[in-house]
Amino acid sequence: MNKFCHTGFSQIQELYNQHVEQIDSALQHCKETPCTNGMAGEPIPYQLRNDFAVTGIVFLCFFLAVYALKNGKKYLYQHIKSFFRHKERAGLFDDTSNFNIRYTLSLGSISCISAGLFVYDFFSKTEPFLF
Repeated sequence: MNKFCHTGFSQIQELYNQHVEQIDSALQHCKETPCTNGMAGEPIPYQLRNDFAVTGIVFLCFFLAVYALKNGKKYLYQHIKSFFRHKERAGLFDDTSNFNIRYTLSLGSISCISAGLFVYDFFSKTEPFLF
Protein backbone atom coordinates (compact mmCIF):
# COMPACT_ATOMS: atom_id res chain seq x y z
CA MET A 1 0.00 0.00 0.00
CA ASN A 2 2.92 2.35 0.59
CA LYS A 3 4.08 1.91 -3.01
CA PHE A 4 0.76 3.11 -4.38
CA CYS A 5 0.52 6.05 -1.98
CA HIS A 6 4.11 7.13 -2.62
CA THR A 7 3.58 6.94 -6.37
CA GLY A 8 0.32 8.92 -6.03
CA PHE A 9 2.02 11.70 -4.07
CA SER A 10 4.88 12.01 -6.55
CA GLN A 11 2.42 12.28 -9.45
CA ILE A 12 0.43 14.94 -7.59
CA GLN A 13 3.64 16.85 -6.90
CA GLU A 14 4.65 16.60 -10.56
CA LEU A 15 1.22 17.82 -11.74
CA TYR A 16 1.38 20.66 -9.23
CA ASN A 17 4.80 21.78 -10.51
CA GLN A 18 3.52 21.70 -14.13
CA HIS A 19 0.52 23.76 -13.13
CA VAL A 20 2.72 26.35 -11.34
CA GLU A 21 4.96 26.61 -14.42
CA GLN A 22 1.93 27.19 -16.68
CA ILE A 23 0.63 29.92 -14.40
CA ASP A 24 4.06 31.58 -14.22
CA SER A 25 4.47 31.53 -18.00
CA ALA A 26 0.97 32.96 -18.48
CA LEU A 27 1.72 35.77 -16.01
CA GLN A 28 5.04 36.49 -17.70
CA HIS A 29 3.32 36.64 -21.10
CA CYS A 30 0.67 39.01 -19.72
CA LYS A 31 3.37 41.34 -18.36
CA GLU A 32 5.22 41.46 -21.67
CA THR A 33 2.23 42.25 -23.88
CA PRO A 34 0.21 45.33 -23.01
CA CYS A 35 -3.49 44.73 -22.67
CA THR A 36 -5.47 46.67 -25.25
CA ASN A 37 -8.86 45.38 -24.28
CA GLY A 38 -11.61 47.95 -23.91
CA MET A 39 -11.50 51.59 -24.84
CA ALA A 40 -9.81 54.57 -23.28
CA GLY A 41 -11.94 56.36 -20.73
CA GLU A 42 -12.77 60.03 -20.75
CA PRO A 43 -11.27 61.90 -17.80
CA ILE A 44 -13.82 63.41 -15.45
CA PRO A 45 -13.37 67.15 -14.96
CA TYR A 46 -12.82 68.56 -11.47
CA GLN A 47 -16.05 69.41 -9.72
CA LEU A 48 -16.18 71.54 -6.62
CA ARG A 49 -18.99 69.51 -5.08
CA ASN A 50 -16.90 66.31 -5.10
CA ASP A 51 -14.05 67.78 -3.06
CA PHE A 52 -14.26 66.71 0.60
CA ALA A 53 -12.10 69.59 1.83
CA VAL A 54 -14.48 72.13 0.29
CA THR A 55 -17.45 70.31 1.80
CA GLY A 56 -15.77 70.44 5.21
CA ILE A 57 -15.11 74.17 4.85
CA VAL A 58 -18.76 74.78 3.94
CA PHE A 59 -19.91 72.84 7.02
CA LEU A 60 -17.46 74.77 9.20
CA CYS A 61 -18.78 78.06 7.81
CA PHE A 62 -22.34 76.96 8.53
CA PHE A 63 -21.57 76.10 12.15
CA LEU A 64 -19.65 79.35 12.65
CA ALA A 65 -22.60 81.32 11.26
CA VAL A 66 -25.00 79.52 13.59
CA TYR A 67 -22.69 80.23 16.53
CA ALA A 68 -22.31 83.91 15.63
CA LEU A 69 -26.03 84.43 15.09
CA LYS A 70 -27.01 82.55 18.25
CA ASN A 71 -24.58 84.10 20.72
CA GLY A 72 -23.98 87.52 19.18
CA LYS A 73 -27.54 88.42 18.29
CA LYS A 74 -27.70 91.47 20.57
CA TYR A 75 -24.23 92.67 19.60
CA LEU A 76 -24.94 92.38 15.86
CA TYR A 77 -28.30 94.09 16.26
CA GLN A 78 -26.59 96.99 18.03
CA HIS A 79 -24.03 97.31 15.19
CA ILE A 80 -26.69 97.27 12.49
CA LYS A 81 -28.73 99.81 14.41
CA SER A 82 -25.74 102.12 14.87
CA PHE A 83 -24.84 101.75 11.19
CA PHE A 84 -28.12 103.29 10.06
CA ARG A 85 -28.49 105.85 12.88
CA HIS A 86 -25.98 108.52 13.74
CA LYS A 87 -25.78 109.75 17.34
CA GLU A 88 -23.82 112.69 18.62
CA ARG A 89 -23.00 110.91 21.85
CA ALA A 90 -23.24 107.33 23.04
CA GLY A 91 -26.32 106.20 24.92
CA LEU A 92 -26.21 105.20 28.53
CA PHE A 93 -27.46 101.67 27.92
CA ASP A 94 -25.57 100.86 24.72
CA ASP A 95 -23.43 97.75 24.73
CA THR A 96 -20.81 99.26 22.45
CA SER A 97 -18.44 99.71 25.39
CA ASN A 98 -18.04 95.95 25.42
CA PHE A 99 -15.64 95.61 22.48
CA ASN A 100 -16.63 92.15 21.27
CA ILE A 101 -15.71 91.92 17.61
CA ARG A 102 -15.40 88.14 17.23
CA TYR A 103 -18.93 87.79 15.86
CA THR A 104 -18.33 90.48 13.26
CA LEU A 105 -15.03 88.90 12.21
CA SER A 106 -16.54 85.42 11.99
CA LEU A 107 -19.42 86.61 9.81
CA GLY A 108 -17.02 88.63 7.66
CA SER A 109 -14.72 85.65 7.13
CA ILE A 110 -17.69 83.41 6.34
CA SER A 111 -18.83 85.95 3.75
CA CYS A 112 -15.37 86.06 2.15
CA ILE A 113 -15.05 82.27 1.99
CA SER A 114 -18.56 81.85 0.57
CA ALA A 115 -17.98 84.59 -2.00
CA GLY A 116 -14.67 83.00 -3.04
CA LEU A 117 -16.31 79.59 -3.54
CA PHE A 118 -19.15 81.18 -5.50
CA VAL A 119 -16.79 83.15 -7.79
CA TYR A 120 -14.62 80.07 -8.38
CA ASP A 121 -17.63 77.91 -9.25
CA PHE A 122 -19.17 80.61 -11.46
CA PHE A 123 -16.03 81.27 -13.48
CA SER A 124 -15.12 77.59 -13.78
CA LYS A 125 -18.44 77.01 -15.59
CA THR A 126 -18.75 80.21 -17.62
CA GLU A 127 -15.07 80.87 -18.50
CA PRO A 128 -13.19 77.55 -18.67
CA PHE A 129 -10.36 79.34 -20.50
CA LEU A 130 -9.30 80.95 -17.21
CA PHE A 131 -8.67 77.54 -15.71
